[in-house]
Amino acid sequence: MHAVRVVTFDVAVRRFLGLHPAGTVVALGQGLESQFWRLDNGRVRWLTVDLPETVELRHRLWDGPSSHGGSALYLGWVDELSPADPILVTAQGLFPYFQRNQVHGLIAAIAERLPGSLPVFDVVPEVMLDIVRGASGRERDLGG
Repeated sequence: MHAVRVVTFDVAVRRFLGLHPAGTVVALGQGLESQFWRLDNGRVRWLTVDLPETVELRHRLWDGPSSHGGSALYLGWVDELSPADPILVTAQGLFPYFQRNQVHGLIAAIAERLPGSLPVFDVVPEVMLDIVRGASGRERDLGG
């Protein structure tokens, strides 16, 4: 399932970069995903937004695109962007970690502060979240 998601997101980013080779890709909650190195065309501006400890680990492991350490929910990373530029905002596997109202608020804030940007995110069916919660013993409501 992870491989299908990765390929799907790669296709979306490639399509965006085909239209906007010097566009900006913002990868929310990217973790240790290596998408930048697969898709870097030499002109893209790539911004990784992740928790500070994850950003630090990424920098220790390899050199890469610019990073903003902090939760995607705190929109300080938006200040690093120009709303006039073509922007693709991705969130792979991130939203299940937030409450539903947080996800809705984040999407609305991005639409308001970066009008014209293109969001790409995945949606996990509630039944799948229940299976994962049950298998991991997690009692916290991750999605709703």
